[in-house]
Amino acid sequence: MTVGQAFDQSVETYDNWMKLALPSYDEIFSTATELIPFDETEAIEVLDLGAGTGLFSEQVFMKYPRGQFVLYDLAPKMLDIARKRFKQYAKQFEYAVIDYRDF
Repeated sequence: MTVGQAFDQSVETYDNWMKLALPSYDEIFSTATELIPFDETEAIEVLDLGAGTGLFSEQVFMKYPRGQFVLYDLAPKMLDIARKRFKQYAKQFEYAVIDYRDF
């Protein structure tokens, strides 16, 4: 079984698992988002490597709603969840099934 296949098998519980595995998940990623050094009105470009279901991209998008996002993940089903998450903003999001370790 590949890493991508393993993540695909956990897609239904992934978001909840992440928040249980990292009890300070919201605080950690909120802090990370606050550290992005751009004005909130800017149309920034974001590359999310290992995007999973788009949890972190969602937090960045909430702060930078004019941004353009590219989400990479090696698990296609994870990106399917991300596509659903950002469905109404489809023009601002691109997705690619890529293992960033291959770069």
